[in-house]
Amino acid sequence: MILHLFVVYIGHIKFTLPNSENRNKLFKSMIPNKLPIKLSEKDFQSIIDLTEGFSGGDLLNVVIYASSQAVERDGENCQVCINDFVDAISLIKIAKKEIGINNKK
Repeated sequence: MILHLFVVYIGHIKFTLPNSENRNKLFKSMIPNKLPIKLSEKDFQSIIDLTEGFSGGDLLNVVIYASSQAVERDGENCQVCINDFVDAISLIKIAKKEIGINNKK
């Protein structure tokens, strides 16, 4: 009974999504120092703009997916670039949309 009450209670907690400034801080903190990335400040800003409505977990998934794409390439091409991040963001947006649709059924 106590567990049931806890689940019902916690189901009503509202978490606000990070704003642009916080997404920037979160995103940069999630990139390991040794990860070979090829991003300009403009690229970073594009990523932050494209991730409006993303949670911290969504941002982490972007970093993981983009990194996994770069690992599949050889040599200097093994750097994580803007296209890797844009592809990851697009896939996560599709997944979030599909989950939203599935929840309504």
